[in-house]
Amino acid sequence: MIRASAAPPEVVPLTRAVWEQALRQDPQAMATQTPGWLDAICAEGPWAEAGRLYRWDDGTRIVLPLVTHTGPPGPGSPELASWPTEWGVGGPLCPDGPPTSAHTAAVLADLADVPGRVRLRIGPLTAGPWAEAVPERAGRTPRTTHVVDLAGPAGAWRQRLHPGARRSMRKAARSGLDVTRGSTAHDLEVFYALYQQSMDRWATRSGEPADQVRRRIEARDPLRKLRTVRDRLGGACSVWTAWYRGEPAASVILLRQGRQAKYWRGAMSQPLAAPTRANHLLHELALQEAADAGCTHYHMGDSHPGGVTRFKESLGARPYPTPAYLLPAAPLTAR
Repeated sequence: MIRASAAPPEVVPLTRAVWEQALRQDPQAMATQTPGWLDAICAEGPWAEAGRLYRWDDGTRIVLPLVTHTGPPGPGSPELASWPTEWGVGGPLCPDGPPTSAHTAAVLADLADVPGRVRLRIGPLTAGPWAEAVPERAGRTPRTTHVVDLAGPAGAWRQRLHPGARRSMRKAARSGLDVTRGSTAHDLEVFYALYQQSMDRWATRSGEPADQVRRRIEARDPLRKLRTVRDRLGGACSVWTAWYRGEPAASVILLRQGRQAKYWRGAMSQPLAAPTRANHLLHELALQEAADAGCTHYHMGDSHPGGVTRFKESLGARPYPTPAYLLPAAPLTAR
């Protein structure tokens, strides 16, 4: 654990060199906490880099990637964010070990002096110490993220699979599926065609008009955004697609940073993926590759009650609370 220090930290703008060093030293750092992720956010919306480095006199560092809003203020728009809505978890990097309550309090006290509101969403493996320090007056939007623990001897993650998932993986292996991986424009176009099919399926399940669901999801995740993430993350982003008799059955977008692997987006053709268990094959291969690469966790993203949650938990994923916090603006008298 980070050593406690009574003195307040020095707060300075975050440089890329310090940020990259923190990523190398924090084993829980995720792809969504990297400079490439921030660059994608800024390329896709009215945001600019505004990270902060907190540095104590004993050498302890906490790195907080942030973006600042550069567009016209809107209702509920934060001044600073880590990250904006629909960009997943961000939050602090702690290269010197888990923070103490004194350190989390110091960081949040600094953010309390920001003239506008601050949005924070902290990753599932590191959220605990920060949750205890967030002030009561802060807004909270509940979120749940599922994560597979890959720790243990080789193949240990397979022992945590539910029996039904094991059966589905065996069936997938016999279904004649071919799997490709890449990050080309074609790979993303194949993924997005399946994503649009998934939107229609989600509309049927929810009872909403299909065009309404498509507009909402395509506004959140246009193909352009996926290309931007691919371009900014480079080799840390890949698209895996399972094919059945020459047709795409299911596809996933995977990210990786250090020892943390992440399933970011998924899509499928229900008529092809369901009978072949294509999704089970893709995740089995991704889990195995992550474990072989020394990753300690496989992050499966946000979940809501229902079939997707059951699917993730059948793969051994456990739920973690990852609420989004909206810290109130500093009172005028404090500015």
